[in-house]
Amino acid sequence: MTILEKKKARLKNLSQYKGLSDAELTQIAKDKLEEEKKYKADWVGLTKEEAKTADNSYKSYIDKYSVEKFSELEDLKSLIVNEVIKERYQKHLLEKEEKNQIPPKTEIDAFTSIQNQILTLKDKLGFLEDVGKDDPFKYHQQLKKKFKRWCENNQVSRTLTCPYCSRLIMLLMRVDKYDALKHPYFKDKTLFNEHAFKLLEEGKISKLDVAKIIQGEEAESTDYVNLILDRIQPPSSSENDPIFTKDE
Repeated sequence: MTILEKKKARLKNLSQYKGLSDAELTQIAKDKLEEEKKYKADWVGLTKEEAKTADNSYKSYIDKYSVEKFSELEDLKSLIVNEVIKERYQKHLLEKEEKNQIPPKTEIDAFTSIQNQILTLKDKLGFLEDVGKDDPFKYHQQLKKKFKRWCENNQVSRTLTCPYCSRLIMLLMRVDKYDALKHPYFKDKTLFNEHAFKLLEEGKISKLDVAKIIQGEEAESTDYVNLILDRIQPPSSSENDPIFTKDE
């Protein structure tokens, strides 16, 4: 059984994925494997428990600071390994302190060296809070990256093309999963407002009103409205139907 098949089998047992087709389940499994791969790192020399802690720190740093470049990821791994080793030294030194033992100078120097290395790596990666004091441009770029990542991770909805009918659909964010809904702002792949055109057909508003609803208050032409009518609702019954009247 492949990794993808194992992932699909695990997802199939979860309540939020029941009822999905095999194609849908396969795509979700692929997406989750890609996400896991993004946060995957090998922690040579760490215990199983330390590696688990390192994985959590790795994901947390990437999400918080938008670390993406290969060189930055390598520095981040070094930072996390140093943080784990620092924890080792702290436990070791505390044990000696509890036994009223004085640690040798070599151990204290090693601990200090690790602390300095952690600060150096954090500064290099732009993790220190005062990064903007000496380099406002770097700080501004960092904020832009963080904001971009936050937007990607906190979208309320997403618009995409249905792989089956090729029409635009909206994925509405829910706590446990997405709901695929008929898109309220498109007809086929054309920007559309069903209620506005209904009012136009009833003669309650003009084509310019529809244009302003769809394109914004600055709209001054009804060309787009006429284009939509030609594409989606060509005249078929009566030339006197209000919706097809060439009013401006």
